[in-house]
Amino acid sequence: MTASTSSVAILEFGDGKLNPLGGLTRKAIHKHLEEWKNDPAVTAIVLVGRGGKHFCAGADMTEFGNPTPDVLSVTDLTFYIESYQKPIVAAIASGVALGGGLELALACHYRVAMPTAKLGLPEVQVGVIPGAGGTQRLPRLVGVEKAIEMILGGKQVTGQQAVALKLVDGIVPPQQEKSLIDCAAQWATWATSMALPRVRDIPLDAQHVEAVCDAAKKKLPAPDFGGFGVNAALSAIRASPDFQKGMETEQELFWETLAHPQGQA
Repeated sequence: MTASTSSVAILEFGDGKLNPLGGLTRKAIHKHLEEWKNDPAVTAIVLVGRGGKHFCAGADMTEFGNPTPDVLSVTDLTFYIESYQKPIVAAIASGVALGGGLELALACHYRVAMPTAKLGLPEVQVGVIPGAGGTQRLPRLVGVEKAIEMILGGKQVTGQQAVALKLVDGIVPPQQEKSLIDCAAQWATWATSMALPRVRDIPLDAQHVEAVCDAAKKKLPAPDFGGFGVNAALSAIRASPDFQKGMETEQELFWETLAHPQGQA
């Protein structure tokens, strides 16, 4: 589950395949971070999907409505990571960081990806919306226009595109001999001498968000005609300027879309 590079701890998580964020995986991530919280030998952490192919394909949908007892939810885990007092760097391999997997990465202090990684929030494609902060953190990094395009369209971007969008902080250069973990560990080492950034603290202009959401809404199908999920996602994005209220809105709408017939189709 873990290894180390000097004072940087490497936390591998998941099943080595698509690394979904099931209860046991979340429990293991939380356990190790708790152990390292007050360990002076650990100054920073790299979070990486086991197996070296994928970061994380998302939440374990079989748990919705039947959560693992005594384990942090994906949403609570993102809050825990975001408030962690040592740098946590997400190392995103050449496979996928989708749904809850990308939301987990968004909560980390920094993100490093392979150029061919695929990042996205595709939840609307199954009739639901992101439920662990995706509608609130993504607009703060890529801008509300691009966030609407990615969330309402379920569009994925590559690692190469993501660095241009500021969705990730760095990519592993194609010709570089260093591995993804080496690069992420280097970022983690740099981060120990800097203030810890939180995506939630990036301000959004409320009037701009409102105007962009108004324009986007005109293009959406009506909720009763296949558009329940995308309209809910847009409502969550509209609430994003106030992060706390936006998270509450997102949670409410996530459960509404999950229970809605379009979310169960």
